[in-house]
Amino acid sequence: MQEQLPRHEVFTLIFLRELRVFVVNYSICFLLIEYTNLLLKLIRVGLRTHSYP
Repeated sequence: MQEQLPRHEVFTLIFLRELRVFVVNYSICFLLIEYTNLLLKLIRVGLRTHSYP
C-alpha cells in the first residue's frame, strides 16, 4: 500500500469538499429566497383579505 495519495486523488478530495460546501451554501441561499417569496405572497394575500375597501 502506498502511504501518500497521488496528487490527482488529493486534488479530487479537495475539489469534492469545496463542491460540497458550495452546494450547501447554494441550497441555503435558494431556500432563503424561496421562503422569502412564499412569505411575501402570504403577506400580499393577507393584506388583500384584511383590507376592506
